[in-house]
Amino acid sequence: MKYNSEERIGVYSVAKIFTQQLKWIFREQPVNDFGIDAFVEITSAGTHIPTGRLIAVQIKSGKSYFKESHDDHFVFRGSKRHLEYWLNHSIPVIMILYDQVSDLAYWQQVDKITVILTGKSFKLKIPKKNVLQNTDRYTLSNIAFFKN
Repeated sequence: MKYNSEERIGVYSVAKIFTQQLKWIFREQPVNDFGIDAFVEITSAGTHIPTGRLIAVQIKSGKSYFKESHDDHFVFRGSKRHLEYWLNHSIPVIMILYDQVSDLAYWQQVDKITVILTGKSFKLKIPKKNVLQNTDRYTLSNIAFFKN
């Protein structure tokens, strides 16, 4: 198996955004994962005290993930087995595409409303306006609810 530095750069860069800009706790999964690269714990605004509310994060990095670009979104395509895993996960899942050239990370929640089934796979439209940054604190923290 070949070492993929782009993948590592994506994870580190996204971790830096969550940690520095949002001041949230980024917990990378150190073991080989099946579609979750990290868990992010929301902290309260101002005091930065952990809330116990989590978001699962899958990060994709590299030029190939930006090939299918439209005016207002990028398209991520994936397998149904990963989709089933994410939809059945006990906490909300977001997909993040990291662009090393612009140093921007784009995100979208993975749920039954946002995914589009395409026969043997699925696609997810990731809005270009969903740039991972401090201004997304409120929107993302509302995703991190207690599912049960």
